[in-house]
Amino acid sequence: MPKSDYQLQQYRQQKQEFNNAQLNSIIALWTEKQADAVGHFKARGQNINSLFNKKGAKGMRRNSLRTIVNREFELFTDFFPVLLVNPSVCSSILPLQEGIFDVVIFDEASQLRLEDTYAALIRGKAKIVSGDKHQMAPSSYFEGSGALLDPIDDETEDYEDEFSDRTALQAAQLNLADSESLLAYAVDKGFVESYLKVHYRSKHPYLIDFSNHAFYGNRLMPVPAKEHYTPIEYLQIDGLYEGQVNKQEALQVVELLQQIMKDAKDSIPSVGVATFNIYQRNLILEELSAVRQNDSVFDSLMAQAGDSFFVKNLENIQGDERDIIILSTTFGRKADGSFSQNFGPIIQGKGHRMLNVIITRARSKVYVCTSFPQEYVGQYPNLIQQKGNKGRGILYAYFTYAKAVSEGNDELRKGILQLLSQYCTDKLYEPAEFSLGSESPFEDEVFEQLAQHIGADRLEQQHSVGGFRIDIVVKSKTSHKPLIAIECDGAKYHNSPEAYAWDSFRQEQLERYGFVFHRIWSIKWWDDANGELKRLIDFIRQQDEEEANLGKHVHAATRININDN
Repeated sequence: MPKSDYQLQQYRQQKQEFNNAQLNSIIALWTEKQADAVGHFKARGQNINSLFNKKGAKGMRRNSLRTIVNREFELFTDFFPVLLVNPSVCSSILPLQEGIFDVVIFDEASQLRLEDTYAALIRGKAKIVSGDKHQMAPSSYFEGSGALLDPIDDETEDYEDEFSDRTALQAAQLNLADSESLLAYAVDKGFVESYLKVHYRSKHPYLIDFSNHAFYGNRLMPVPAKEHYTPIEYLQIDGLYEGQVNKQEALQVVELLQQIMKDAKDSIPSVGVATFNIYQRNLILEELSAVRQNDSVFDSLMAQAGDSFFVKNLENIQGDERDIIILSTTFGRKADGSFSQNFGPIIQGKGHRMLNVIITRARSKVYVCTSFPQEYVGQYPNLIQQKGNKGRGILYAYFTYAKAVSEGNDELRKGILQLLSQYCTDKLYEPAEFSLGSESPFEDEVFEQLAQHIGADRLEQQHSVGGFRIDIVVKSKTSHKPLIAIECDGAKYHNSPEAYAWDSFRQEQLERYGFVFHRIWSIKWWDDANGELKRLIDFIRQQDEEEANLGKHVHAATRININDN
């Protein structure tokens, strides 16, 4: 049985050494394969410089990439074993031959049309299709009535209802070619499905909680926030909606940008602005340009931001992520006081997918700038009960959720999540492996002994964090947040030869979020329980002192900054 951290530390060191050796081995193998390929090519009397256009006589037409690939496919792939191309390029330059590649991988497959990708799909022996059925389907908004550009003045939201009465037989007769996307085709075709459960993008769980409960059956496991802050800020602008734009919201967005950029300390955060129509996008860009001309400091900061900043309307934002997202909901009352509830595609059919995309793009923070009247937004419970998690109901529910987070109304926030879970169409995720029971009597004894010395109120057993759980956590004396992870070598250490590998990965992930680890080995505990308990208590007190000293330094630095100003 293990009785120290030595093996775990040794594994972590050897794993890094193995990764480095593996990288060097791959490079050596690739170099050798390239040399062999060139040798075989030259042995046939061919000139590689001529084929790859290294030199060309004046007036001589160079070979196109398509010519090179089709003439010497094996040589080309020996030099370039991994190709990053879009489906149309794949179809135009690569030989149309089934299984010509070992693996083909498609990302964002919910947005890929089957007719655009099928030819690329069959070129792979193994096919990996990655996507999210709760995100947007291939865009068709500009192929129809152009509702996104100029919404008509009606409040119809259920354009799919005409298909809801289709019989089961009719549905079964639909050909796979009618799949809305490559992802849908893969699911219908019976591809093996695998779900990614741990959600790493959002630095605060509140950024993903709404979508997790509304669309994913609460199966996603967010990581905890490293620090306490408000991840969503709700700004009630109440601007007028005139000429398909909301100028007050546009000005507020620009003001927020100035504040964000000028408050940035170590580095400029990446920022994305999302609008509910293209006209609002254009207005924000115009107002931003005008302010930059009169504010040289802000202009310089925006120039430094470069491509990390964007302003887009909703249908163009999938695939993007930024530190901060500013949402301009655009619509509001008109000058006569009326409020039309037609908001374009976001409330039509599968428009809830668009909402899901936009509210999950932020890594750190979301600002919601809205002019939607509260008396309409407050109708979300009845709308969700009538229509489920879609249409105006889910949109209004998000606005209310954002306001609750912004104002610290925890009771309302939890109530909204409970309602969303009730009407989520995905099966609710029940994490049986995260039961509250302890793993062993050993863990219980450690908990009881420690509680007598530092108090049970600072301790928590089987604490669940981002898809992992910790045997015992010790909460901070000051912030009361989980700080120290105490690990007892329970059953998980003896279940499989991979236990150390998994536990090393798990510890690395949790250390990134501020946890400090202390391990207690059962064999050492049984030999000298008092000594092990003393070492544990000393470790906790040391961490408490370090945290207290850090707090003093931060307070002193803040005081100095205030005095300097």
